[in-house]
Amino acid sequence: MSRNVLVAVGYGVEGEQLINRAYDMLLPEDKFHILLLDYQNEDHAYNKIVDLEQIEFYADKYNAVYEIREIVSRRAVDHVIEYAKVKDIDHVIIGETKSAVVSLVLQVSPVQYLMKHLPNVLLTIVPYNLAVDSDYFNYGRGEKVFVVKANGKFEIDRSVKEESGALKAIFYKDNSTDFDTGIIYIFIDNSLKQVKVTNGTIEDF
Repeated sequence: MSRNVLVAVGYGVEGEQLINRAYDMLLPEDKFHILLLDYQNEDHAYNKIVDLEQIEFYADKYNAVYEIREIVSRRAVDHVIEYAKVKDIDHVIIGETKSAVVSLVLQVSPVQYLMKHLPNVLLTIVPYNLAVDSDYFNYGRGEKVFVVKANGKFEIDRSVKEESGALKAIFYKDNSTDFDTGIIYIFIDNSLKQVKVTNGTIEDF
């Protein structure tokens, strides 16, 4: 019997990796739903430019029903509950940090609040250390860049325009260096490839 499984995420690395964790929990016949909670503040401005593209990529990759909810006057958890009721969700998956926010706002545990309003829905809270690879803490915020080939090498380019045909990518700079060293995610033929970058030069892919 197929189930409707919902993962509620925010922008950033946690959201992207939580989607992957949630997908691993699915059974073959399950229908996957991704609810992106869009907090309206300047702290997330860079995420809307950089991370939205990655989240949309995973939604397409996993053939998920995908929706964005702007968090303005209502609490994020109420959007989750409303979505779950409308879409007949059987299983809700959230990350640990989201549950901590719920506890502070509601003065009650997220399990109690969600199960009160969704008594027939399975709830899974993914611990933060499982939702996010600790290696990511070595890197700065993602930056939208392009990949070009120059003198036989692939390099990061911030000056070309999207219509140039250059490969779109998202670069995470290593915080321990002033050079363009870190990891880069490159969009290639409807797939996302992770590659290392050293001093602006990208490993062959």
